[in-house]
Amino acid sequence: MYIWYNPKLESNIELFPNPTDENSTTNMQLNHFDEQNVLVVVRDLLGKELFSKVLNIKSKNELFPINQIGDLPKGAYLISAFGNNKIHSKLLIIK
Repeated sequence: MYIWYNPKLESNIELFPNPTDENSTTNMQLNHFDEQNVLVVVRDLLGKELFSKVLNIKSKNELFPINQIGDLPKGAYLISAFGNNKIHSKLLIIK
């Protein structure tokens, strides 16, 4: 098994605002996952799973809230999306 990483590729996960503060909501937009189910997992940097949910993506413009106000304390989190036989991840910073 190998991991292929190309930093020049556009991310399939957009998080905004990022970084954010714990009194705000961060929204996620998933690109290139149109019309499919995608498993989204939020983990802390120690690998502890804090949240997971299967999202039914209908269009690339849909927004999904990641941290509702007060849900996640200050810290760094790895947001991963599993779909299309691929894994896409992005770092979320809450200050």
